[in-house]
Amino acid sequence: MVPFFKKMQLVKCHLLKTSGDEDVRLIYESRCHREQSECLSCNPALKHKWQPTQELDKLCKEVEWQKMLKGSRAHTDRSGLGFNTMPKAELSPDAMERKMVLQLSEKYTEEDRYLHCLKLEHFCEWVKWDGVMAQDRNWNELIQREGDDELFRFNLAATEDVLPTPSVLKCWRVPGMVGKR
Repeated sequence: MVPFFKKMQLVKCHLLKTSGDEDVRLIYESRCHREQSECLSCNPALKHKWQPTQELDKLCKEVEWQKMLKGSRAHTDRSGLGFNTMPKAELSPDAMERKMVLQLSEKYTEEDRYLHCLKLEHFCEWVKWDGVMAQDRNWNELIQREGDDELFRFNLAATEDVLPTPSVLKCWRVPGMVGKR
């Protein structure tokens, strides 16, 4: 819900910023000044609060930078005549900028989520895909094996890396086991 809320705040602020009505733009500017003064405040609760107008300004500057980079490259299109015959509905420059701002915001949100996953101590093993194919996961053989249920449980726990090893016990914060070898 938080990324969706931020996305909607960015849309609202961009609509206010690019409005044709002078009074609406004045509302946006007053909100910008208020949020800027909150960022400079000594109060840590206000200082570290997410400010949509500040975020929008950063994203708009990056969009402008990307437009300048895109415009400086030579565009080479090798599609033939009649390749793109359907007329495309052109977005207004403001709508195009808003679309690019939202794409950048989503990209940064996904990067933050990924970095958060990498910070998780033990159970981020899913990001290491190198040894996945080497694991023997013949579930039929495990399930249909005659014999001890304890061996089945051990095999299953070893496959899923949930055996009580020191690193797993540390993640589980088992008292008395942290720091022992």
